[in-house]
Amino acid sequence: MTRSVIGSFAIVLVGWLACQSAQSVAGGNVANDSTSTVGIDEPQPAHAEWSTSAVHVFSRFSSDRPAWRTDAVAVRRHVPRRSTYSVELGLVGRHGEDDPFLALDMYRNFGSRTYGNLRLGVSPGARVIPRSDIFLEAFHSPGNGWEFSAGYRRADYVNSGANTWLVGAGKYIGNWYLRARQSATQVEGSMGYALLGTVRRYFGASDEFVGLA
Repeated sequence: MTRSVIGSFAIVLVGWLACQSAQSVAGGNVANDSTSTVGIDEPQPAHAEWSTSAVHVFSRFSSDRPAWRTDAVAVRRHVPRRSTYSVELGLVGRHGEDDPFLALDMYRNFGSRTYGNLRLGVSPGARVIPRSDIFLEAFHSPGNGWEFSAGYRRADYVNSGANTWLVGAGKYIGNWYLRARQSATQVEGSMGYALLGTVRRYFGASDEFVGLA
């Protein structure tokens, strides 16, 4: 799920709690980014795996506005060389309100260098986050550590709806990942534009990192 870009610094700390446990014959998402990426070139296990994670996102603003936070837990199933599916349950705190949410995050590989992400989120009765949220993004890696993406998001809030289009470019340099993403958002006929930069330091797997955005 993408998040509103307002020109502030966001510190994203992602800690993974237990990894792996059950297995089954291959055949049959990386919960992320905010928090999700798929390492196409990363060595894959021979069998499907289960894992759990905990995520904390904290956004502080340069003005006197209260900080935003997101806390979530997720259960995921990874099928080697094919896809990852995860279910997330979390709580978002903004403007003195706390909204719970439930999301399904799915990543699917299409060949060795292309993959897609589909995220569906719901928060019935939400006041500060979308009550329904649909996000779709496609990624392609031409080589030499480069990754390009294009995406679309539809978010329906309590009093309005928003359409967002995104394009991005990223570069892997060793254990580091640098990314820039441009967004264009339409709300009730008005357009808004934002540019978001991301820096991540990975520690092993594609979903073990500390980042600054």
